[in-house]
Amino acid sequence: MNTDPIPPPKEYVIPEDFHQNIRTRFLNFFRYTVGDKAKNSVIMLMGACKINKHDEDQQYRVEQESNFHYLFGVDFLNCYAIIDVDNGKSVVFVPQYDSNYKMWNVVLNNEEIKQKFKLDEVLYNDDIESWLSNRKPSLIYYFYGIDDYSHHSLPIPEQSFLQKLQL
Repeated sequence: MNTDPIPPPKEYVIPEDFHQNIRTRFLNFFRYTVGDKAKNSVIMLMGACKINKHDEDQQYRVEQESNFHYLFGVDFLNCYAIIDVDNGKSVVFVPQYDSNYKMWNVVLNNEEIKQKFKLDEVLYNDDIESWLSNRKPSLIYYFYGIDDYSHHSLPIPEQSFLQKLQL
């Protein structure tokens, strides 16, 4: 018999399609708000980046950027994501880890990530430029703003090739 006066909390199971549904609702609102300017465009987000401790190979505990996590559910660091406004497809770009990293950490392959988070496509970060050059969006939208409470801004994608594109 459990004599604990407070029962342990029950884990809330998030429905598998939760983030898919959020992306759909977000995209519908985005299309409604932006109107015709949204045609042939993409929305690009950058997730949180790992922060190394001093000169060590260990990192500080970093939580995923909230908007990124809310729309995609992906909790891996150093990721990017794109939502194609025309067709609603979601693409997440993940780091490609070497064998040393894989020896000490669990690393899912791209297909496993795609299935786990219900994404349309998963590619490596190195593929962002070629994906965008093949897609040829007329505009790339990204989240930007200063939080009212923390007074910090959202991370902005800073790939060198983005300077050539219309953001």
